[in-house]
Amino acid sequence: MRPRLRKEFVSPMVMPCPLRVRLEISVPSHADWMLAPFRGDSVTLSLRGATVCPSDFDSLLTDSAVVAVSARQEPGRAVLAGHRRRPDMQARCTSSGALLSLVFDRFPPPVIPLRPVLRIMLDAGHGGVDAGARSADGTAEKDITLSAARMVATRLNERHRDIEVLLTRETDILLPSTLRVEQANSRAADAFISLHCNWSFDKSLRGLRAGFSSPGSSGRSSGVVAGDGVVWPDDSGSRASGGPAGGIARWDNAHDSWIPLSQSLAGSVSDAAQGRGIPTRQPLQAPLAILEGLSMPGIMIELGYLSNPVEARDLVTLDYLEGLADAVVEGISRFVASSRQPEGQQ
Repeated sequence: MRPRLRKEFVSPMVMPCPLRVRLEISVPSHADWMLAPFRGDSVTLSLRGATVCPSDFDSLLTDSAVVAVSARQEPGRAVLAGHRRRPDMQARCTSSGALLSLVFDRFPPPVIPLRPVLRIMLDAGHGGVDAGARSADGTAEKDITLSAARMVATRLNERHRDIEVLLTRETDILLPSTLRVEQANSRAADAFISLHCNWSFDKSLRGLRAGFSSPGSSGRSSGVVAGDGVVWPDDSGSRASGGPAGGIARWDNAHDSWIPLSQSLAGSVSDAAQGRGIPTRQPLQAPLAILEGLSMPGIMIELGYLSNPVEARDLVTLDYLEGLADAVVEGISRFVASSRQPEGQQ
């Protein structure tokens, strides 16, 4: 099947601006795909195990005022590049059998209303019998995330009278991811941040990484959701550890409208960490079970790699952990300042 690009009418009752552009292409059933976040006005879709003929895309009738699409073949994968010509276009990917669709939608993202007090829900990953990842010397992820969450909460309370900090857990207890999300939703949090540590078979990998959800994902991509974490698709053999509560999570679309703000929050935290000299990896968009069903912006922060001997030692060093907490607080502060809008002006 040749690729097809078409515009669709979307009812104004569904979207404020009725514009959608859809690229459809058939791919092998075994192919894995990953949609990377926008870099400037370009977004890339990688298809491992697929082949593509770039000339097929040259003949597409693209809407020059909205989006253009190109393709290239690389060893072991095909890469599609979408170039938006409007800054309010968002991209997502859906699949049905052998049909894969790269969809561009235009709609304004929701904003956080300006209220006297904003609520930030901090989630210390894992806990109880679910230790999460472990370093070579046995340091448990659950202990690092709880210490970090307490540090971030203390700093936010000290520096922001207009922010109320909530914690999903304050002791070493096990909470399923659904209960963590339920806490955030029921207490009307304005943002949700889940803290974790990463792990990889590649011992050289290191660095903080912020992740946010991919829309309409079904677990078909390389990032397979497990427990309250995810296997990062670009790190061969790496994982954000699952645990006894693991399992493949079915994706729903409840959180989709908050993804643009979630991406902004992830970027703010990453920029703050990088500015403080903390090793930082590019924010990643992937299926994340811990964010499924949130009715607010949400991100997962991997504080570092317990599989890296040097970083594993850093993560149990008070000064380094305090530096991470300061970076997260600075990122939250930047995000709140840039995202708040007076009520009635949403």
